[in-house]
Amino acid sequence: MDLPSQLPLDNKKIFIIMNPNSGAQKQGLWWVRRLLGIKDVKHTYDSKEALLKGVIQVFNHHGIEAYGDFTKAPGHATALAKKAVQEGVNTIVVVGGDGTINEVVNGMAHTNVALGVIPFGTANVFGLAFDLSMNVEQACKNIVFGTKKQIDLGKINDTYFACMAGVGFDAFVIQKVDKKIKKMMGALSYVLIAFWEILKYQFCPILFTVDGELNPKKGYFLIISNTKYYGGDFIVAPNAMPNDGKLDACIFTGRGLVKTIWYGVQMKLGRISKSPDVECIQCQSLRIRQFGHHSIHADAEYIGQCPAKITIAKKALTIVH
Repeated sequence: MDLPSQLPLDNKKIFIIMNPNSGAQKQGLWWVRRLLGIKDVKHTYDSKEALLKGVIQVFNHHGIEAYGDFTKAPGHATALAKKAVQEGVNTIVVVGGDGTINEVVNGMAHTNVALGVIPFGTANVFGLAFDLSMNVEQACKNIVFGTKKQIDLGKINDTYFACMAGVGFDAFVIQKVDKKIKKMMGALSYVLIAFWEILKYQFCPILFTVDGELNPKKGYFLIISNTKYYGGDFIVAPNAMPNDGKLDACIFTGRGLVKTIWYGVQMKLGRISKSPDVECIQCQSLRIRQFGHHSIHADAEYIGQCPAKITIAKKALTIVH
C-alpha cells in the first residue's frame, strides 16, 4: 500500500510484544481458511519461546537492540506498550493477531513510537490491509529496512481501532465466541457461532447520526472501517484509506439469515457497495443511540454496548513495514 507522509527510519531500540495464544489453532480446516482468505503464517520455530528468541536474534543481527515479553491476560498488551513508550523505545513490534495489535495501539496512540507487526493471529486483517509478509523472518527484515508512515485511527468511545469497528450482529457473535473454542477452531468458531446465533438473533434497528446532522439514519448492523478488509480478504470498504482523515461506514438495512449470507458473498466478491440495501458513506464521526443495547467491537474485540461515539483520530499512529 502506497501511503504518503514517509518519515526517517530509526529502529535503534525495539520492544517485542507477543501473544502466546495467537496462532495457536491448528492449521487444518484449510477450506475454511481459503474461503475466508486467511493466509498461513510461515515459520520454523517449535515453541513460542523459540519464536520470540528467533525474532530478537534477527533484529540483533542487524545491530538493533531488541527485547520482548509475553502477554499474560486481556489488557496486558496495552500496559506493556505504555511501559515501552515510557522507556524510550523507538519501535514496538507485535507478534500476534488483530486483537493484540488493537491493545498495543491503545497503549501507544499519539506518540512518536512506531508500530511494527509480525502477523500471527486468526484473520490478520491488519496484515492484509498493509500487505505484510506472512513469513516471520521476512516480516522482521521488512521492519528493519522499512519506512515509517503515519496513519489515522478510528476511535469508538474510549477505544482506538486500526482496521474496523462493528455495531450489531457481528459484534454480538464476537461477544459469544469462547476463547477456548477460538483457540481450538480458529476462524471456524466465528462461522459456527454466527450460523447458530442468527437463527434467534433479534435484528433491532440501530439509530445513529452522521457528522452532527440532526436527522438520524437507521440500519440493522454497521461496520465502520479505516481500511478496506474485514474478517479475512472480504472487502467491506473498497474506498477506505487509512490516511485520508475519514472513516468509511457501511450501513446494512437488510436483516436475517438470507440477507446476512448475501452480504457475506457480496463482500467476498468486493461488490458490497453496489448492493441496493447497503449504504456506504465517508464521514468523520457517528453517534449511535442507546436504543437496542447493541453490541460493539473494535478490531474484532468485544468492548461493550451502545451508546457509542465514533470519531477519526488523524495521523494518530506511526507504522513501519
